[in-house]
Amino acid sequence: MARRSAAPGSRRRHGEVRRERRLTAWFTETELEAVRRAAAGRKMAPAAWLAKLGTDAAGTDAAGAGEAGGRPLAGDVAAAVAGMSDATEVARKIGYLFNQAVAKLHTLGEHSPGLDASAAVVARAVARMEAATLKTARELRR
Repeated sequence: MARRSAAPGSRRRHGEVRRERRLTAWFTETELEAVRRAAAGRKMAPAAWLAKLGTDAAGTDAAGAGEAGGRPLAGDVAAAVAGMSDATEVARKIGYLFNQAVAKLHTLGEHSPGLDASAAVVARAVARMEAATLKTARELRR
C-alpha cells in the first residue's frame, strides 16, 4: 500500500496504516510542559511523540505487529519498565499506609511501633526505585 501524502504543514509523512482510535489523557501544567519539551527535543508534535512512545513501549508498529519505527525495545528494558510500573503501584500503597501512621502520630501523639525503621526501609526502597528508573531512562535514550 502506498503512503498517503501529509497535510500541508505536517511534520511527517503519514504511515501506511491509518490510526482509527484516539486516547485522551489529562496532565497538570507541569507534566504537559515536560511532554512538550520532550517532543520538541525530538522535533515532534506532543501527541505524535506520545503515540510513538506508547507504540514503542508496547512493541508494535502502526499495523499492530512488529516493532515500532524499526527500533525494537530491548526485552530487559521492557521488563524493567513493567517492573517499575508494578513498583510504582506498591510504592503508592506504602506511601498511603505510611501517611496513615504519621497522621496517627500527629493526631493522637502515639508513635506506631517500628515507624522509624519503616521510614528507613521506605527511604531505601525509594532510592533503589529512583536508581532503577534513571538507569532504564538512560537505556531507553540509546
